[in-house]
Amino acid sequence: MRARLNTASLLASNLVIDLDEIDDAAPAELNRTADPYPILPSVPANISDFTATAEGVFERINALPIEETLQSAIDLMKSLDGLANDPSLRAAPERALALIDDARAFVGSEDMAELPKTCAPRPRMCAR
Repeated sequence: MRARLNTASLLASNLVIDLDEIDDAAPAELNRTADPYPILPSVPANISDFTATAEGVFERINALPIEETLQSAIDLMKSLDGLANDPSLRAAPERALALIDDARAFVGSEDMAELPKTCAPRPRMCAR
C-alpha cells in the first residue's frame, strides 16, 4: 500500500492523500518512529497529468461555438414564432375543412347521382 497525493475533484484545487495498492511498487515499510508523525511509503503524485487533462477539458469547452449555437437557437425560435403567428397559416385548417365540406357536397350532389344514368346510353363518351 502506498500514499499518493491526488486532487479532490476536477473543479476544485483541494488535494487529498489516496492510499492505493500499487502492484509494481518496490518493497517499503511504514516508519512508525519518524518525528513528529509516522512516514507512509509513497509514490509520486500524478497531479501534473491531472492538470494537463483538466486544461484539455477546459480548452475543449472554451472552443465550443456556444455564441453561434445560442444565436442559431434564437433565430430558430423567432422563425417558429413567426410561422405560428402567421394569419394565413392559422386559417389553413379552417380552409382545409371547408374544402373537404365542398368536396363532400359535390360528391353527394344530385348531379353526381345522375351521372351514371346520363352516361349509360353513351359509355364511350363518359369513359374519358
